[in-house]
Amino acid sequence: MARFHYEGTVTTTKSKQECIDGIKKTLSGLGGKVVSNTAQDTFTSSLGNNMMFRFLGAFLASDSMWPMIANIKLEEDGAGHVLKITVEEDFGFGTLFGVETKFREKVEKRKNTIEEKLSTFLG
Repeated sequence: MARFHYEGTVTTTKSKQECIDGIKKTLSGLGGKVVSNTAQDTFTSSLGNNMMFRFLGAFLASDSMWPMIANIKLEEDGAGHVLKITVEEDFGFGTLFGVETKFREKVEKRKNTIEEKLSTFLG
């Protein structure tokens, strides 16, 4: 269970298949392995590396190592599609004392990056 998450949306007039391709390309480009549920039109990707993050610590870990989970839900909206994005921390057990503020910034930054990349692919 995540302690915090950030949400965003992207609206497009592209076809469903183009949206799915854009989602997969975006999440894979960020280093995540995409797990999709096509029946529900949801796409989940685990981003970062929890083990390396814990080993190196928050102050030495690069932006791409911070453990997060990205969820994207594809919904039809009249003539187009809406992509609902949720990015949450995936630190797991333990306390975030001393790094919570920075972690929140990283999660929000990753959410913004996903929104920008999806907008570029589907714009």
